[in-house]
Amino acid sequence: MLMIQLTKMAIASMITITFFFAFAIWWLNHSPSILKTGNHFAMNNKLADLFCEKAIASNLIRQPVNTFSNIIYLIVAVIIFKNKKRNINSVSDNINQFYESFLGYLLTYIFICSVLFHATLADIPLKFDFTAVCAFVAFPSIYFLHHFIFKKKNSSNDVEKISFSLSFFITFYLLFLFTHYEKHNLEMLFLIMIYFILSFIVLIKNSVNRIYLFISRASVSVAVIWFELERNKIFCNPDGYLQLHSLWHIFIGLSAFYFYLYMLSRRDKIKT
Repeated sequence: MLMIQLTKMAIASMITITFFFAFAIWWLNHSPSILKTGNHFAMNNKLADLFCEKAIASNLIRQPVNTFSNIIYLIVAVIIFKNKKRNINSVSDNINQFYESFLGYLLTYIFICSVLFHATLADIPLKFDFTAVCAFVAFPSIYFLHHFIFKKKNSSNDVEKISFSLSFFITFYLLFLFTHYEKHNLEMLFLIMIYFILSFIVLIKNSVNRIYLFISRASVSVAVIWFELERNKIFCNPDGYLQLHSLWHIFIGLSAFYFYLYMLSRRDKIKT
């Protein structure tokens, strides 16, 4: 039976990190000596208009709600790393172990980039935030493609694994780093469609805990709904403590968590 076991210390650590992050956002926006540093990051008003949450240019953290909701990525990353440390001596599919670790580092990268973007609403952080989102959306497709191509090579060497995955990520990274933000939504939708097509093929051919992959897909779909609702300013409350874009973050984080469970279930199946 597939399980993720976290110690009480690990759970306490995640709760502490969440409260500390929330307090840090509040403190940074209420400390006069620190607020002045926000002037080094010129806010792009066009970017601010893309979101419902009211952006305050004089704050160091210009969108506190959207910034805080990124904590979901860090929490899922902590779960992945804690679970990997617990099972470090287990014998399993080394391709899956590689991608499980990769997902943990990718979620950490998403957390950093998205926090910087929503805190500043500046042009350069936007580029990195979008590369992070697209890398995550591309991650399942690259994972599937790897297993399709190397179906009979579960023990492929490290050079092969790294070169295969990084070649895709570097291509996406360079492509989206130099793409204008007005085309971001179209390219992100394209990557999501690739993921849905490949995952549909997997759901048909593979019976290994389909529920995890199904929930991961469903979470992405719901996240896109929140994204589009906000883009059209539907149910918009600029001063609210719950923003539709923060729900986008939460459901993308849930999608990452359930895709991680799917990878664990596949690894568990291979072991048996």
